[in-house]
Amino acid sequence: MEREYYVYAWYCKDWGNAYFYVGKGKGNRYKIKSSRGKAFTAIITHWNCDSLILESNLTEEEAYIREGEIKEEMLFEKGQPIIDGEGRNGIKNMAVQIAKREKRRTDPNYREGRKRLVVNNFNEYLEKQQKGEMTAHECCEELGISRSTFYNLARVNWENLS
Repeated sequence: MEREYYVYAWYCKDWGNAYFYVGKGKGNRYKIKSSRGKAFTAIITHWNCDSLILESNLTEEEAYIREGEIKEEMLFEKGQPIIDGEGRNGIKNMAVQIAKREKRRTDPNYREGRKRLVVNNFNEYLEKQQKGEMTAHECCEELGISRSTFYNLARVNWENLS
């Protein structure tokens, strides 16, 4: 098992040496400024920043674990949210990720995304459609919903009965 990995941080001297990025790497990764996300590039372009190795002589798995632990320490003990990559919708902030993970773990009713659609009398219309008294199209028109919504609600209803 090669112990060539390390955990490193980028910090901003203009912000009192506050860390804004923590990662794992090997070789000269901790010095490289290219091939980074937009937020990272914006920060190092506009402020006086530098990097340092926090822990070295680690296996890749140890480095991965320590990286996560250090990010959580920065957030919860020092109050410093760390940039954690960038997704389609911009910066994925470590604080937001951890808060959502904790909420999912502790709140069985927590749900991300749009609120579930409640359609009054849906079961009555579904029953009429199943008996052949109404078509799905007619049900949708009367309920004011799309066909895909109708079939999604029917599927959820059927799953709840199973």
